[in-house]
Amino acid sequence: MNIDFPGLKSAIETLLLDGSFETLEYFGRTYFVTSTSDNTMPAEWTVSSYYDGADVYFWEELPEKFRGLVVLHEILEADLRLYQGLLPSEAHNIAVIHDTLYAKQKLTKKECLKYRSWRKKQKVKK
Repeated sequence: MNIDFPGLKSAIETLLLDGSFETLEYFGRTYFVTSTSDNTMPAEWTVSSYYDGADVYFWEELPEKFRGLVVLHEILEADLRLYQGLLPSEAHNIAVIHDTLYAKQKLTKKECLKYRSWRKKQKVKK
């Protein structure tokens, strides 16, 4: 399994995450990132039909402090499933470990607890 956690964090921190159409590179693949009004999931990814990588959508009402965390989760999960062959549950669990680590680095202790509590309530896409 190959994960570039520092590189992915750095790439995400260059994004505005304001709902505009943005792209980032991770392991040489292009990931399209934008918001959606669909609140079924706080974020999700879909296979891109235009380029290597995936399309990542985050709910437009998602708190700004959580956006980078869920985008990291979705990009990592997509990479692990699409390009490294992990099962959905394996990819998701590894992504949760990394978004939680990112939350600990990026948020205050109180915000991190709020994020972890919020994260536990979210549905898992199968």
